[in-house]
Amino acid sequence: MPNIHDGHRKRVRERYMKTGLSGMNEHEILELVLFYSRARGDTNELAHRLINAFGSLSGVFESTPEELMSIPGVGEQTAVLLNLIYDVYTAVQISKTKDICYVNSFDDMRRFFLPRYIDKKTEMPSVLYLDAKKKVVCYFELPEGTFKSAYMNIKAIVEKAVRLNAAYVVLAHNHPSGIAIPSVNDKETTYRIEELFKGLGIQLLDHIIFADNDCVSMAESGILRLNSDIRRYFGFSDYNKSDETSEDCDKSG
Repeated sequence: MPNIHDGHRKRVRERYMKTGLSGMNEHEILELVLFYSRARGDTNELAHRLINAFGSLSGVFESTPEELMSIPGVGEQTAVLLNLIYDVYTAVQISKTKDICYVNSFDDMRRFFLPRYIDKKTEMPSVLYLDAKKKVVCYFELPEGTFKSAYMNIKAIVEKAVRLNAAYVVLAHNHPSGIAIPSVNDKETTYRIEELFKGLGIQLLDHIIFADNDCVSMAESGILRLNSDIRRYFGFSDYNKSDETSEDCDKSG
């Protein structure tokens, strides 16, 4: 017996095939996605219920499986699908950075790190190691947690740089609070790492802090005082004490 919703599903799919998501409301986009986790039934009502519960389409996709399954009508299959779509999007953005074999500018640094911090809900430090030709030799993520506690094992970061024969290092971490301004602890820890690297002839190029779609470069803002040759090579602005600036990640791209 034909399902009364089959004709509607066919029309929605045909609309998408012709025009993509253009002109679709958020609940209509979500309804289309839900077709693939719920073989039968009205997904329109569930789409509205999810958006009402989480505030927006982004709120739905950024929710955990447990949060999603707390909504009536959402089972494990639907929760996995919604999380998988968002995770695949993140993986695609990271995949686009595979062409960054050499880091020759701040934009290369920002573009490399930014996808790795999409929707990070906990603080995660990471390190990018470059050789003398500025070629990427290793990307290393530290256990998630606060920058201070994660960097208690600074020795491991330095030893890895020595083992890789790295000439340059870029640090990054995120502020889940949504404010990318470096804290006192961020600066103090960065200076400690910088001094250790200096003793080994390794240049700390930058420490970039991400928050939402914004980032602050400690080198660009003058917190890290690079020499003029390095600043010019990587395209950092000439530092002016009266003008500490942040780099907006959207505008930089």
